[in-house]
Amino acid sequence: MKHIFTTTPETAHKLTALKKKTGYYFRTLMSTENADKVECEVTEPMYNYIKENNIEVSFYTYDVEFDDENDSNSKGWQESYEYCKNYIDTNNGTNESYFADYKGGMVSIRCNETDEVVYREEIK
Repeated sequence: MKHIFTTTPETAHKLTALKKKTGYYFRTLMSTENADKVECEVTEPMYNYIKENNIEVSFYTYDVEFDDENDSNSKGWQESYEYCKNYIDTNNGTNESYFADYKGGMVSIRCNETDEVVYREEIK
């Protein structure tokens, strides 16, 4: 499972050095030059290390939204992208929750922090 977060360039550089020592997966998703905050991605071992050592980062959370031409609803979640994507993959095409009400509409994953729709597919 991958986790996306923002942090300072200095912290990103420290995490890069830690990656070299531990082999934990870590990468920046944008240049750290001339940026106040950078977006980064890690997997579970580095995520756990960050949490256990209280390294200051801001993890993104996501929500699942349903919409059609008449209405929209969301789950109201603050979950990982992977959690939301797995929920959609498991339940699209079933009568679970809003999937039944929005057949033919769209289901999306929206970032709570940036308000960006990061994934979207038709409801079966």
